[in-house]
Amino acid sequence: MGRTRQRTSDEALLGALRWTVERMLLVYRDASFRDLRRKKPLVDEQLEALDQLVKRPELQQVASALPDSAVIKDLRRSGPNWRIVADLADLLRQEEGPDLIALAKAQIMPDEDLASALFHLGVFGLVLTSLRADGYRPVSLRPLHGGASGAAYEVEFAGQTWYLWFEAGGLWPKYGQVEPYVEATSGLLRPGQTKSPDIMLINEESRRALIIECKYSRDHKYIRSGYSQALAYLTEARTSMIDLGVAFVVAPSEMVSTLSTGDTLVGPVSFCAPEQLKGAFMAAFAELCR
Repeated sequence: MGRTRQRTSDEALLGALRWTVERMLLVYRDASFRDLRRKKPLVDEQLEALDQLVKRPELQQVASALPDSAVIKDLRRSGPNWRIVADLADLLRQEEGPDLIALAKAQIMPDEDLASALFHLGVFGLVLTSLRADGYRPVSLRPLHGGASGAAYEVEFAGQTWYLWFEAGGLWPKYGQVEPYVEATSGLLRPGQTKSPDIMLINEESRRALIIECKYSRDHKYIRSGYSQALAYLTEARTSMIDLGVAFVVAPSEMVSTLSTGDTLVGPVSFCAPEQLKGAFMAAFAELCR
């Protein structure tokens, strides 16, 4: 009498391993990282190891099988090396799901700890591309890293020289002055240190400037706090560095419905999303260049 053949646990694990290895090779080859492979011979060694592994009789005797959640759990319980296979298989099998857009977003979203810094860099890049698109030619003066000091770019326009700062706390020592905030807190047991506008474009001769504060968050209260910071930066700059200025607070697109501006004695302060910044920033820049 015949007996129905049951798929054993070992076959399930080996089938999942074969599927994972084959899918990993497919993903890598689809990516066409030829330049990377030439520079990193270790990658070629790892690919060769995978090629040899998938040709082994143990894997050739089982069918490649997309692992389900139960098999993934079994893989994790099978030892340290199998846990690595489980993590990789769990990631790769997400491609089989219906929502590839969500998967793509999850893969390219930055680490939460870096998101704010990347948003700051993105807004700075937007300022640069906006200037270049309107015919200006920003010239790099220094790399954008913590140890560097001074303006990051120089922008020439109609005989005027503007300096674009990435974190502008160094403006005060450059002018041989002390920031009013530092002076105001100097009598405290824990005095304050120089504060840095995230981005600042300043013309030292005409004494005019644009200030940008970046607020990457889904917290409405935190974003609104950008007003006090931008206003403080603008007020301090008007105290001894500039005669005219404009300030912007830039927040994520989903947190801003429309560009809005409040006029103050020291200059206008606007809230906007990145896509609204280009037009508003360049219009303000053109006005200050007159």
